[in-house]
Amino acid sequence: MIDNVLIEKPSQTLTKRMGIVNMSKQNKEAYNRGVKAAGIWRQFKKLLANWDQRCTMWARNHNAPEWVGRIPLVAAILASFTGIIAGGLFIAFIVVFIWAIAFILQHADIEQSVEDDDSRPHGPGYRYGQDGFGYYSGSDDITSDRID
Repeated sequence: MIDNVLIEKPSQTLTKRMGIVNMSKQNKEAYNRGVKAAGIWRQFKKLLANWDQRCTMWARNHNAPEWVGRIPLVAAILASFTGIIAGGLFIAFIVVFIWAIAFILQHADIEQSVEDDDSRPHGPGYRYGQDGFGYYSGSDDITSDRID
């Protein structure tokens, strides 16, 4: 009698038990991940219910109202949400900060901010000088040591 029973993988058994036979392999894997996530959620819900029951029983045993026993659970949930939001804002701030630094570096013109003495024309030629545009034979800078 036992020899007629087929040994199957748990995921295959679950999908066959649910009547889902004509699924592709990828869909079966996704379905099984969903089943696993539902199991984790069920365990988490049981854990929260257990904590709630313990805290309310503690409040009853100490002659306090029942809502006092629910405060630790509500505070833990609010702290978790606050932490998630603060973490998201911190990550967003870091991304914007890096973007701003990249934007500043991309638009900064470093070569023009440092004026070199050699950047001015020294030889004879037409250019815009101290007296306007015209032909200059020497340096525009009268403090320059160079005389053409």
